[in-house]
Amino acid sequence: ANWMGGAWVEHVNKVDVEAKIEDVGMGMSFNHVTISSDEVPSCGEALVCVCGTSAGGGIIRLFDASSMKEIYQLSGHSAQVNACAFSQECDLLASCSDDCSLRLWKPPDYDNANRVVRGKGACLTVMRGSMHGYKFGHSEAVTQCDFTPDGVSLISASDDTTVKIWDHRTGQVRRTLVAHKAWLTCMAVSPFNGLLVSGSDDGAVRSWDIGVDPLPTDKTGVVRGEPIWVDAHHSAPLMCLAVSHDGRFGISADAEGSLKVWHFETLGAGFGSGALYAQTSIPRPALLARFDREAWRLWVVMDNNQLIILDLGSLSTNGQSVLHQKAIIATFPIPAAIGGAYVAVQPQAGNTCVLALGNGLVFHIKLHNAVHQELPPPSPKRIPRPGVISIAEDDDGTTDLEWEEFSGPLCVVLERRGGCDGRVAVEYLTHGTNDDDPDFSPLVGIAEWEDGDEEDKEVWVSMAKYNGVDW
Repeated sequence: ANWMGGAWVEHVNKVDVEAKIEDVGMGMSFNHVTISSDEVPSCGEALVCVCGTSAGGGIIRLFDASSMKEIYQLSGHSAQVNACAFSQECDLLASCSDDCSLRLWKPPDYDNANRVVRGKGACLTVMRGSMHGYKFGHSEAVTQCDFTPDGVSLISASDDTTVKIWDHRTGQVRRTLVAHKAWLTCMAVSPFNGLLVSGSDDGAVRSWDIGVDPLPTDKTGVVRGEPIWVDAHHSAPLMCLAVSHDGRFGISADAEGSLKVWHFETLGAGFGSGALYAQTSIPRPALLARFDREAWRLWVVMDNNQLIILDLGSLSTNGQSVLHQKAIIATFPIPAAIGGAYVAVQPQAGNTCVLALGNGLVFHIKLHNAVHQELPPPSPKRIPRPGVISIAEDDDGTTDLEWEEFSGPLCVVLERRGGCDGRVAVEYLTHGTNDDDPDFSPLVGIAEWEDGDEEDKEVWVSMAKYNGVDW
């Protein structure tokens, strides 16, 4: 137990950890650890995923989070696996690798009562890099991956300085985001809206709206996205990013120990420094940071094997960066050398948290006697940015849709991307530019989606004449 001003941390499973440590490291080099946010449906248990390199290439090892007994291995990457991520439903697992590819996996069917695997796990989709013949894929190592909130797409960050959004059902790229000038070191996705935050080795932070695609999309689904917000106030490489569970706040931490809290609701007012909510300096650089699920706190793992719990309400909001002692609620020394990103932190309900380390240690800890501070109230809702849906089928980059041969009326399908929250209305206008027949009938209308509606909308474009004959 560690006391800081009355609050203290209890090591709930200390006896279990000391009595039994699974040797996860046998024949494997670690690169990343992650914990499912809930139980995996096919396993009836939360899982810890450790990925890295083995003698045969990249490998992913799955462990029962309660006992840290290995239950399954997934292999298929030809080089080291850099990161893994569970979907929000915990029914899918994504991985990314130095082989420039991503893979989508189905976890095995695991009988947790009898500790027996009943069904095999499987690779469902491979999202290939340019070196494997897919010219729109990543050209260098893929270092980060995560799911979009709706679970339909995968997001990846690469050493080629791009972020890509994939349709994991087809393995095709939907969008390519290009704005960073240095290696991408971290990214975070809001769980409830279309906000993606990315950070790079030059200290730059970018924010992207990936919920509704307002940009022209060519027939391959690729666009060069533009960030809705840019900040370069960090003077050192970014180490980690996180987004709060309600999607309203984010944090960024760099290699010099600087930590900034961002208020994303203010991004509509200029996308500039007005979004900076608070900032401070922590004793050591942060390897990982996560927002508390219930209170206005931050759980931070530093590179000196210490977990600190910060009261975000005590951080400076006037531009000062000094960390006041009252901002540190409690500390917890992690009795293992971690290094790199070989640790996962999962704050849970009831002031509890789970830490999983690449060497097989799992810590269940509980925070006692801490003041419960609520999150800041929401800001007044701002008018969303206007968007345009357009179609581009031509290789010359125009937005004309050519009707190559007569096939009757043309159906254009409008797809709502990024979930089904809120109401959306899109105005459309069709017109023809062909000197020859057929002559398109102009069409003006509005496609509307109510809250919860995610069905595609069809727009039928008819012709006035075809070869001089009324249609």
